[in-house]
Amino acid sequence: PNFGIYMRFNVLKWLELNGRFGMFFLRLDDFSGKINDFNVRATFNPLPWLGLNLSYKVFDVSVMIFEKDMTSIVDYNFRGPSLGVTLRLLD
Repeated sequence: PNFGIYMRFNVLKWLELNGRFGMFFLRLDDFSGKINDFNVRATFNPLPWLGLNLSYKVFDVSVMIFEKDMTSIVDYNFRGPSLGVTLRLLD
């Protein structure tokens, strides 16, 4: 199952705040895994076709694979700020 929540607020015409949180879990006979995702972002739109994003992200992946004589584990974690640019096509 996948559980999550997303919120978006247009504070001003040129400022948008949003946040997202999601969890995904899977367990089978010889496989177990989870993904956690968290993101908060502020988007500044100085022009109708241009957006500048400042965000903080957390992304965690953990996978365990059980085999006959061995157990494999994959563990990946990313945490930190990010910057982005959005270009929009106008009609």
